[in-house]
This record gives sequence, structure tokens and C-alpha cells, in this order.
Amino acid sequence: MKKSLWLVLGMIGLVIIVGGVGVWAFQMINSIYTFRSPIANTPPAAGKPLGSPITRRLVFVLIDGERLDTSLNAAVMPTLAHLREIGASAAMHSQAPSFSEGSYTVLLTGARPYMDDGPAFNADYPDVWTFTQDNLFSDANRLGLKTAISGYYWFEKLVPQDAVTEHFYTPGEDRTADDNVAAAAIPWLQAGQDQFILIHLDQVDYAGHHEGGAKAPAWNEASTRVDNILNQIVSNLDLSKDTIFICSDHGHVNAGGHGGADPVALLEPFVIAGAGIIPGDYGNVEMVNVAPTLAALLGTNIPASAQGRVLTEMLNLPAATQANVAADTKLQQTQLLATYATAIGKPMKNGVDPSLTTVADFQKVLEGLRNSKLTGDRIPRAILAGLLFAGMVVWFLKFAGKKAGLLTLLSVGNLAIAVIGYGIMTKWIYSFSTLAGQTQMILYSAGIALVSSIVLWLIYMLTQKAFKTSGLSAAFSSEGLTWSLLMIVSIPVLINVTLNGFLPTWTLPNISVSFIGLLAMLQLVMLSLFGLILLGVSAIIGKLSRK
Repeated sequence: MKKSLWLVLGMIGLVIIVGGVGVWAFQMINSIYTFRSPIANTPPAAGKPLGSPITRRLVFVLIDGERLDTSLNAAVMPTLAHLREIGASAAMHSQAPSFSEGSYTVLLTGARPYMDDGPAFNADYPDVWTFTQDNLFSDANRLGLKTAISGYYWFEKLVPQDAVTEHFYTPGEDRTADDNVAAAAIPWLQAGQDQFILIHLDQVDYAGHHEGGAKAPAWNEASTRVDNILNQIVSNLDLSKDTIFICSDHGHVNAGGHGGADPVALLEPFVIAGAGIIPGDYGNVEMVNVAPTLAALLGTNIPASAQGRVLTEMLNLPAATQANVAADTKLQQTQLLATYATAIGKPMKNGVDPSLTTVADFQKVLEGLRNSKLTGDRIPRAILAGLLFAGMVVWFLKFAGKKAGLLTLLSVGNLAIAVIGYGIMTKWIYSFSTLAGQTQMILYSAGIALVSSIVLWLIYMLTQKAFKTSGLSAAFSSEGLTWSLLMIVSIPVLINVTLNGFLPTWTLPNISVSFIGLLAMLQLVMLSLFGLILLGVSAIIGKLSRK
């Protein structure tokens, strides 16, 4: 085939990558924003109440964004330190993605992010949808308990408002907003009419995002101010009759930010004190345990989609309630397992094994079904990805010939530039925690690809003396370099497709793999775009050099 025809076909291919992969990348990130649980439309039905409340009222203080290490600093948060001493405490572990809306959903439903049907990534206020799964507020309302929420206005959209007796919502996130939240909530505590109250304080998260991150002075200052509000809340409670629970929804990386699978963003404080609590350090707990445990305190049913357990070791439960916890947990988990299995196309043909008793038993079976479906989905995608990559390797060897070593070295160099460039801009953290939004991600990718394209293009064209040939030959050499770079960059994309699919459908993708795959897709787009430009520049330089 003539070199000119190959050149034209290659240009068409680059144009297709710029447009097609660009649209694909947009659809991929959008599909995570709009992901819905497979049980969104078939939620399990709520069960019966566990028993009588063992607290007069339960106050849930949610300190948005607070890290575990900060919460353990008694000099920064003395009130929280005191509550830890007189109550039960633990290190709480959550699952990615570590965004707020999804974490709020986990805390109030007890279901994991792929199950709970909350927004996986933070949606804008108009786009936030209401819980479809059973939750603590709906459970309390069914039992006739009065409830209240004071906090960020996302809760107005997330929590069914017919289950909320009193409320105050604010679009603010800073210290002034927290003062307003406290000013609304304190009178409720003084009036003593509500049995379940959520108080959401946001200024620590604000400091993480806007005031220098988790290692800046403003971070500890915000944590101390929140601790002062916590002291006001405690002073209006009688912990011999009332119970207070404090946790956060996620942590922050040092530079500020969350959303990815960074360990520090998936580790939160857990402190509960007052009526019905057996003091002690309980080591590690999971975020999905919060909703079932608070349900036992309030005497409501276990939220029907919960995948956690009641932390009975922390609670001074009556014998009758203890028995109900065991029996009702089995019923709740049986129903959840059957519902989820049917929803993902893996129905329990012989019913749920009656020998299963603990939450761990049920969840092991549930995860087994989920992994089985994942494996079945991945096998054909792996075969397709392997064939595509093998085809690219065959093309590369045919095109490169004696230049294979140099082109391979330049391709590896392109990856190195991408890794180092992104690392410098994000302080060496490679996850969704480092990004303020899609625009920033695109700009980072464009800047890195521009530098890489120009540097590697100059090295290749000069070492091959391509500018001293014809304009056609120079353009052909430049195009070959671009396609060689794309071959290596496509590897993370193919891995992401194999593991997560072309778009998330019935389950959330692996967030870390998805992030790297998305970055690689943006690199494909930018390298192709700049490759087309440099192809034209090469042709012009080659033509002028001949003259």
C-alpha cells in the first residue's frame, strides 16, 4: 500500500480517536455520576422493630471530612477526647469512592456504595436524588419517633422529607454555616421533643478543600471550632439518658481532597457515648455497621439493605432485644441476599441457605455471587482486549523495523513524563481525591500530552533525520511516532475495559483502576490531537527542507 494512503488512513484513525475516545471518556465519568444500584427499583421491605429504645434520644454529629488522626489529638479536639474516654470508640473504615453524598447514604442505610443507590460521586444540588433504600430516618418515622436534621442542603434532597419532623438546611460550608447549623439545632436539644437528631458540621471539609488541606494551620483551627460546637451540644444532653454518636464521612489527603481509594480518605473516627453504651476501645469497625447499630439504640428495624451488623458488644441491650437482633438480622440478610441475587441475574434457585446465620456469612455469599458475575463479564472483554493489543503489536513490529528499540524507549518515556507531570501537579497522589473537577483533569492531561508530544517528536524526527526527507516522508514518520505512543498508552485503557467494562452498568467500577484508565483515555485524545498538528508541521518542515 502506498505511503500516502497509509498516511491518510492514519490521520482518519487519529481523528476517530480524538472524537470517539473523547466522547467515551465523558460518558464513562458521567455513568459513574448517574450510577444506580441494581436494587434501586426493588428495595427490600423493612422488617419489624428490634425492641424498645435504650436511649431517650440519639444525637448524630457528623463532622464532614474529619480525619481519624486529627480526631485523636486531644489538644485539638478535647471534647471529643473526653467522649472517647467515657464512651465506646473505634477506627472506622469505609469503601471507595470517598465522596460525601455516597458516604452519607452508607451511614444512613448501612449498604455499601455499589448497593445503597446513593450518588457515587457528588451530584449538584438539583441532580441529587432521594434515598430509594430503607434508612434510619424512614425507620424512625415509621416507629413514630420525631426526627430532625440541621446541616448542608444535600440532606434536603437525600433524606425523604416526610420522615423529617424539624429541619434546617444551608448551602454554606464554612464556619459561619456551622454556626448557623448549631444555632438551629441547640434549641431542639433544649426543647427535648426529638428522638433522633442529625447535626452536620462542614467547616473541616471546607478547610481541606479551600484553606490549604489537612496539614495547614486552618485545618486544626476548624477542627477545634467544631469541637467547641460539640461541647455546646453535649452540654445540652444528659448522657445518663441520651446518647451521642460522632463520626465523619471520609478523610482528606494531606493536600486536601477526597473521593478516591486513598487509605487516609477511607479511615474515619467513630465515637459513641451515653445511655446504652459499654465504654471501651473496640479497634476497627466498618462504616456499614453504623446504621444497624443506631437502629438498635433507637429500637427501629435494621435498615433493609444494610450490609453491616449491630455492634452488640458496644451496646447494653435487653435480653429480648439481643434475641431480636440475631433473629431479625438473619431475616433481613436473607431478604437482601435474595433480592440482590435476582437483580444481578444470579437468582438463588434453591433459596438462601438456612445454615447462614451471621452478617459475615451472608455477605460472603453475596460477594461470591457478585464476583462470579464480574468474572463472567470480564472473560469476553479480556479476550477482546488481548486480540486488540496483539494486533497493535503486530502493526508496531511491521512499521518500526529497526526503529523498534527507539520507538519503544520513546513510548516508555511518554509514560514517564505523564506519571511525573501528573505527580508534580497533584503532589504525587494518583486518584480522584486530587481533582477539583473534570475541567482540571482535562487541562492536566492536555498540558502533559503537549509537553510529551513536542519533546518526543523532536527527539525522534531529529535522530531519524526525518526533516531531510520529503514532506510526505516526514509526515509519515511523525504519524508513526504518534501511533507508537498511543499503543503503550492504550494498555491502561484495555485493563480498565477488562475489569470495569466500557461503561459501569450493574455495579460500580474499581475506582483506582477507573481513574488510571480515564487518565489514559484523555492522554489518547490529547496525543492524537497534537499528533495531527505535528504531522502537519512535519510535512511543512520536510517540504521546506527539500527546497
